[in-house]
Amino acid sequence: MSQTAPTYAQFTGAYPVFESLTETMVQAQLTGSALMLDPGSWGQFYSYAVMLDAAHKLVLGAMAMTNITAAFQAAIGQITSAGGAGMSTSFAPPRSGLKGYAETFYSSTSYGKEFLLLQNRVITCAAGTPDTDFEGVDMGLDMPLLP
Repeated sequence: MSQTAPTYAQFTGAYPVFESLTETMVQAQLTGSALMLDPGSWGQFYSYAVMLDAAHKLVLGAMAMTNITAAFQAAIGQITSAGGAGMSTSFAPPRSGLKGYAETFYSSTSYGKEFLLLQNRVITCAAGTPDTDFEGVDMGLDMPLLP
C-alpha cells in the first residue's frame, strides 16, 4: 500500500459491499479519513488504514440511518440505564484516555476492529512500545478525537 489516499475505485474494489453507496458519499469519507490520519505515522499501511477508517465510519453512518440509538451505542458505548418521561440516559464509560475512547469507538464494527489491530501493530511497533498499550504514543492522528 502506498502513502496516498485511496480512490473510490480502490476502496470499492477492496470493499465491494460499499458499491451501493454514491461515489460522493464514499469519497467524502475517504477524504475525511485521509485528513485525520498522518501518512508518516502509517507508512506503507496509510491507504489501508484510511480505507478501514472510512469503512468503519460508513457503517456507523448506515446504522444511524436505520437505528440512531444503535449507532450512538456503537459509537460511544452501551447504555447502562435509561429513564422515562424525564429523559435520563447513562452510558458505560469507555476506558480512560485516548486509547479507551478509540477502543470503544472502533470496536463497534469489524472494520474498526481491524483498524485497531493494524494501528496497534504499525504505530506502536514503530514507536518501540509494547503492543498491549499505546497510551501517550503518537496515534497517527493530526487532531485529538475528543474536544
